Amino acid sequence: MVSGVVKVWGQRMATVRRQTGETVSATGAASNKRRARPSAPDAVAPAERDPVADAEEDTTPQHGELLRRARDVLAVRGESLPAGELAAAVFGLSGGINLPGLVTPWAPMLERLLRPSPHFVCDEQGCWRLTAWDTAHQSLADVEFVVLDVETTGLAPGRHRLIEVGAVIVRGGEQIAIFRKLINPQRHIPQFITQFTGISERMVARAAAAGDVLPALREFIGARPIVGHNVGFDLGFLNYEADRCGMSGAFPIEGIDTIGLARRYLTGLRRAKLDYVAAALHIPVHTRHRALPDAQLTASIFAHLLARAREADCETLEDLRRVLAGLGSLKASVS
Repeated sequence: MVSGVVKVWGQRMATVRRQTGETVSATGAASNKRRARPSAPDAVAPAERDPVADAEEDTTPQHGELLRRARDVLAVRGESLPAGELAAAVFGLSGGINLPGLVTPWAPMLERLLRPSPHFVCDEQGCWRLTAWDTAHQSLADVEFVVLDVETTGLAPGRHRLIEVGAVIVRGGEQIAIFRKLINPQRHIPQFITQFTGISERMVARAAAAGDVLPALREFIGARPIVGHNVGFDLGFLNYEADRCGMSGAFPIEGIDTIGLARRYLTGLRRAKLDYVAAALHIPVHTRHRALPDAQLTASIFAHLLARAREADCETLEDLRRVLAGLGSLKASVS
């Protein structure tokens, strides 16, 4: 019985080591070497790209899935969890391995998984929690937000790539810092995207790749809540590129969406496109479909909607999230 459990434990250890990037043991090195494939070149000219190779390359690493699992476990429990308990849930040990001493090695693996991410924090007692909880009860007037926008070669993360990111730090309705970078997608930019955004292949030819830009963006964002107009689109691309660059967990998978806020606090709004929301709030629109100008426009919209939320007794970040989730009993929308 014990030998069987130990065997299962060993198999799970090997699986999670692969998922978390930890080096496998010497006993598995030879077989891994036999299965190893030649590494791909750092950059491939657009004309040389192979659709089949793209499909293989575009699989999302399991590392990111483990981070999402850790976030979901903590969100459901709503409280800090000891490393051993969280590791058991994240790595699928619940009810499987209960022998004394066998869970211990998983705590360092959890540390390797969560420590690089700004969205998890471990206290002095060794319990993990979500960083977002630290600002949940902070007054909205005091919270610093990052309003984000991206431009891409298309609509699908994996099939398409980032070509520009723009972000604005906002506090108390004021824009206090900006971030703007073009990104070389290392592939062809369709002509209709160039016409739509004004970004051409010539413009990005000497720009840095995503792997060089995203660390700076992560540092700019820190642990601040992210805001966007259809923010899931922006975060979907950021997380795909982060996974691809070995930065899984660098960015959250959820943010504060100004579409949801607009539908809540702008009565009679038929369409929630950025231009329509700006017009409803009498905010002038100048440059569109470039990352920083769109982020700055979204920041202005967010400031107006946040003011309306506060008028409706929305005082904290937790209140705001409850409004977006359709919970709570805050005052009705104002016109």
